[in-house]
Amino acid sequence: MQMASTIVAAIIGGIAGAIAGLIGDGFLAGLFPGAIAGGVVGFVFSLAPRSFEDPRIAVESFSPAGFVGGIAGSVTSNAGLIGGFISCGAGWVLGLLLPAMLIASAMPRDK
Repeated sequence: MQMASTIVAAIIGGIAGAIAGLIGDGFLAGLFPGAIAGGVVGFVFSLAPRSFEDPRIAVESFSPAGFVGGIAGSVTSNAGLIGGFISCGAGWVLGLLLPAMLIASAMPRDK
């Protein structure tokens, strides 16, 4: 579970960084730093101790990973303040939306 949550956090951070890269100098200038920063945040969150009452600490790392990925992408791609706000907001919302979409797609449908 630790590796899976790190990979998903890196994907979310990479998307947020890529959004900043599209606003700034270039797509790849934001993608790679955003993915690295998001992966680091996901890995650090996965090291937190888990208890029986709070087993889902990995899912809680996705929104901060998108936020930090947006910051890293906007700094490295010179996206500016507006690009930072847009990419950080998109990363935070994507971190909330992606797990909800995955859970909703796994639920049985009534016919």
